[in-house]
Amino acid sequence: MIKKLLIFFILLMLVSCSYGPEEERSYQEVIEMIPDQYLSIHLDYIGKSPDESRWAKAHDFVSLDTDFYNLTLMNQSDFNFRLLSCTYSLKKGGNKNMKSFYSAQELEEIWHGGTIFAGESKTKFNSYTHSKKFSSNVLYKKYTFELQVEPNSSITNSFVVPFLYNKNN
Repeated sequence: MIKKLLIFFILLMLVSCSYGPEEERSYQEVIEMIPDQYLSIHLDYIGKSPDESRWAKAHDFVSLDTDFYNLTLMNQSDFNFRLLSCTYSLKKGGNKNMKSFYSAQELEEIWHGGTIFAGESKTKFNSYTHSKKFSSNVLYKKYTFELQVEPNSSITNSFVVPFLYNKNN
């Protein structure tokens, strides 16, 4: 009995120690937009620097500690899905120095098209979060979308994606 308990604790320690920053910060969720129609959300932590082949922003990630992510939305429904807006909020601190609302038109530019067709997916590369004031924080992005269930009928809903920031790891 003691031997089994010891093996269990050793395995538990190995599993708990094997998670790196990628596993801790990545996020996955499947939401049911309407009955039997799903959206799969995959947030993958890519590290302290962006995929430079897709990077064209002025943000100085070398001087300012930053965490980068790729966000993939997979439309697993029979209907087209359109992003309407995105609002940002922080777990700690305010939104004074950051843009906190993006319109459908802005999201179309950011996502290279705002519609995700039935059965397809889109990825937003190099999303990032940082903090000058806190050593850790969470940036919440709340996306509002519409599901076009019929030519003249749509359903509006939303989901939240947490982007975790941790300085120096």
